[in-house]
Amino acid sequence: MYSTKYVSTGASAFAFRFGGTFIAQFNLPNLHLERIVPVPSPSQIAWGAWATTIGRYTYIYGVNDSELYIARTLGDELTGKWAFYTGSRWSWNLSQAAPVLKGVSNELSVIPWRGLYILVTSDATVPLSPDIVLAFSRTPVGPFEIPTLVYVTPGTTQFVFTYNALAHPELSHGNQLVLSYNRNSLNVVQVENDVAIYRPRFVVATLHPTAIRRLLTKGQEQSPSP
Repeated sequence: MYSTKYVSTGASAFAFRFGGTFIAQFNLPNLHLERIVPVPSPSQIAWGAWATTIGRYTYIYGVNDSELYIARTLGDELTGKWAFYTGSRWSWNLSQAAPVLKGVSNELSVIPWRGLYILVTSDATVPLSPDIVLAFSRTPVGPFEIPTLVYVTPGTTQFVFTYNALAHPELSHGNQLVLSYNRNSLNVVQVENDVAIYRPRFVVATLHPTAIRRLLTKGQEQSPSP
């Protein structure tokens, strides 16, 4: 289990800074906490935005300033040695990690679907955007082609905002993809008076395989030659 530490820097809603990522190890089945291991990262990358095991590797996704980074480790031993994606290859050197996509939120999802990979994120190209977008790839490291608007979250106001859209593959079936997003208010008193504001929301998106593959093909045609 990942945990991200943030340090308060003031009294305003967004007065905090990143303080590091940690891995909490629990003993099953009683969920006794065995240890907390810091993720060695001198950078500001918040690892654990998403993690998934695909084949022989567990892929770990991290975010820094709305940019997506990817690491992986052999098997499911998250405290083992990590390799970092440079955009074209894997390196043991974190300093060589390169962002693969811009405009992602601090939490997101990357899920396999019918031989492809779908990235789900709140649109972070605009501060506090109500938009949820999907991007598609043929591999778990991208390139993620042409982020596509799939849903505009309702009920946002001057103070109420939505964020951190996620996919729920365990609840999804066929072409129906279950998504969730968080909701909050810049006014703490408003949330105290109406706790329903802070509850997560769920929505079902219908995927169209032919259109998605056409989108991927179009994106590859528009990409410059290496």
